[in-house]
Amino acid sequence: MLYHGSKTPHIKTLHPNMSLHGEKYVYLTENFTVALIYTVNAIEGFFDDLGIKKPDDLQPWYSYGFDQSQIPVIEEYYPNATIETYAGKSGYIYRCEKPKALSNPTKIPTVYVTKETVATIEEIYIEDVYLEFLRQEKQGLLKIKRFENNSNQFNEHILDMIK
Repeated sequence: MLYHGSKTPHIKTLHPNMSLHGEKYVYLTENFTVALIYTVNAIEGFFDDLGIKKPDDLQPWYSYGFDQSQIPVIEEYYPNATIETYAGKSGYIYRCEKPKALSNPTKIPTVYVTKETVATIEEIYIEDVYLEFLRQEKQGLLKIKRFENNSNQFNEHILDMIK
């Protein structure tokens, strides 16, 4: 099963778009929770929430990784970042047909790309992405690394990344 997360409703066909990796791709994942993460973009949401025009060269960004068991881990870089970013935001997860050619140039676990158009099979509406995160967390399918539990070393790493 392959999934694609989006804020856009009613997609019937996914078309390759220019990616940060310099190629036109459709991004897909085997992991429902990873697709859920991609329904809301933190940087884009910042501009939307403030009613500020987004820069034309806006690049998406997601603060997550994986633990040693390949469970997605959302990392908070400031207090209540997950709530601020995802609470009250809706999104769509699409179950998709499997394309003939898949690759993983990003090296992100469970994430694949294709240069083919991809038909969607089912649209799953998520009314509140944060509440779905909490459900996923209770089921052990997601971990949220909350800011207050970060080590000083991790917070120094965050500051270095920002610089």
